[in-house]
Amino acid sequence: FPSGYVIEAKIKLNDLATLRKSKDMALDKIYVKKGYKIPFDIVINDNDGANGPEDWRNREGMISWGPFNNDGGWQYPQNLMYTWLGNDDVVPTDVEETLPFTYSLEQNYPNPFNPTTQIKYSLAQAGVVTLRVYDVLGRQVAELVNKHQEAGNYTVNFDASRLSSGVYFYKIESGSFNSVKKMMLVK
Repeated sequence: FPSGYVIEAKIKLNDLATLRKSKDMALDKIYVKKGYKIPFDIVINDNDGANGPEDWRNREGMISWGPFNNDGGWQYPQNLMYTWLGNDDVVPTDVEETLPFTYSLEQNYPNPFNPTTQIKYSLAQAGVVTLRVYDVLGRQVAELVNKHQEAGNYTVNFDASRLSSGVYFYKIESGSFNSVKKMMLVK
């Protein structure tokens, strides 16, 4: 800033990533990808404009939502620093995928399968996740996941080589979310 002040703030990603108002005043989701800049402009407002509508020209800044943070909106402060999202240590699935805003459990692929298949799921929030496989009598035959996981997209490989041919069900639970899908093992 020309005055020499430095301001640092933290904003929860969920506060930024869930909704924004577009130019037509509709509410849109902001989708975040690893490596993207957070899409909003920050400039500082010292509450100029108290003397009427013409005072807006004296405004030192404001916060504005925009789909891009290089949209040429308000230009102060001149130098902005960005925090990059993610790291390279753990990549649950493809790094180009957007972070999910809903929980989901996909149909396994391939289905029918012999003897391995993939199960994909998405977590909207971090939490303890269980993914279990059951036979048609409701007996648990495998536990694929039972741990805390961050929000994101995941893929689990299921090897059913020790099981008999037949219909099986897989169930995911995380917080208040649960979902069940059917799959068929054909040997």
